[in-house]
Amino acid sequence: LQGEDDRVNRSLTPSGVPDPLDVYQFMWDRTRMIRKDFTLQNYTGYGKNDAAAVRCHERIARWHIMMEHQLAEIDDFVVKQSSQNITELGQALKSLNQYYDDPLRRHLADVDSPSHLHRHGVEMDHPAGPNPVDMGVESRPPTPAELATRVIGNPDSPNAGTCEAEMRSLYILLNLDNDGGLEVTKYAARMPRAVFDGPEVQFALQVNIARRDNDYVRFFRLLREEATYLQACIMFKYVETTRKAALKTMQKAYGASGLGYPVEELVELLCFESEGEAVRCVEHYGLKVVDGCVAWRSGEFKQPLHPKSGSALPCRPDKMVKTIEAKRGSASRLHVCRGGTGLPPDPEAEAKRRAKDELRRKEEAERARAEAEEKKARERAKAEELRKAEEARLAEATRARVEKEMQEREEREKLEVARRDNENRERERARLQAEERARSLREEQEKRAKEKEEEQE
Repeated sequence: LQGEDDRVNRSLTPSGVPDPLDVYQFMWDRTRMIRKDFTLQNYTGYGKNDAAAVRCHERIARWHIMMEHQLAEIDDFVVKQSSQNITELGQALKSLNQYYDDPLRRHLADVDSPSHLHRHGVEMDHPAGPNPVDMGVESRPPTPAELATRVIGNPDSPNAGTCEAEMRSLYILLNLDNDGGLEVTKYAARMPRAVFDGPEVQFALQVNIARRDNDYVRFFRLLREEATYLQACIMFKYVETTRKAALKTMQKAYGASGLGYPVEELVELLCFESEGEAVRCVEHYGLKVVDGCVAWRSGEFKQPLHPKSGSALPCRPDKMVKTIEAKRGSASRLHVCRGGTGLPPDPEAEAKRRAKDELRRKEEAERARAEAEEKKARERAKAEELRKAEEARLAEATRARVEKEMQEREEREKLEVARRDNENRERERARLQAEERARSLREEQEKRAKEKEEEQE
């Protein structure tokens, strides 16, 4: 009634394509109102529940997850919209948890089916109406092989009718750091056994273990080799902190030995998009790159701070096109939101990746062997130094003991000489005293004899 919305014209880029952030804000507003409408209609907790509400929330959750990575290269989204996007994603997944936890299993019932009381509509081949359908192919009906492997429309699946295992795994990945990891533990303990044992949830728990143990090698291997597109989009949330922890650990390990680490291998290990991004990340934390290798002793690992607020400055990762977006292939966003997994991997590219992985494993084994030999050489050198030090200590102790014995012998000789001198002096004194007494006696006798002679005269 008011004519054309001029916001469309204002948001168009020179190529005639709407600005991605404007499209995101438009979609965010609509999906948020859809969720609120479900809440107003009492689709919450023990209220209403059916497959249509579940499928709608599943698609909304997939869209928020996809946007979290696809818009990572837009600064305004990262600074202003990302936290809000995560909040809305968390609300959608919490609603799905309530639907899945329904003891009556009403989330499997399609209310549009006239026989919904006897047969769950989601167990039919077309649970969402005409194609495209969830987990199907957009341009054609699903083949029998595709139908056998999909969740919705497969009555033999333990959670037929929903993508419960996928959504619960995404919820785990979203909340890895909540309550120090306790939320994931409590959430997994309440999960149905059939869902818990599924590959999706088991993958999320492996990521949780890698995150908890600071096993950055395992984290990025899971991201690179095993994660689905949407799982990888959520794991992107932890890439910055995992890289930071990895560099800090590697600086302690390699810094002690003085060994450098090639930037080319660091790109593969931590899933950087390019060597330039790897160098920028290394230098962000106070380290340097010399001759294509990270010089771990070039500086102290530290987190730079904002000059005014004093808060830590993050090292935001680039959009991971080679690692994450490659998983989507040529699949459209609509296909992803409806549960599609992208195109199968290119056999040639897969062979190259495997050859590269094999070469990397051989190089790591060779490097580990060289490090082990160097460690043994250092241990032998250290043992030789300890042996020489012990010999020197024993020689010094022997010299000190001999010197002490010589000093004691000299002191004993001095004491013996002094004793003899004292004895000689005593004997001399006694002799003189005896001579003095004898002389005095002779004089006394002579005096008496003289006095007697005088008397006689």
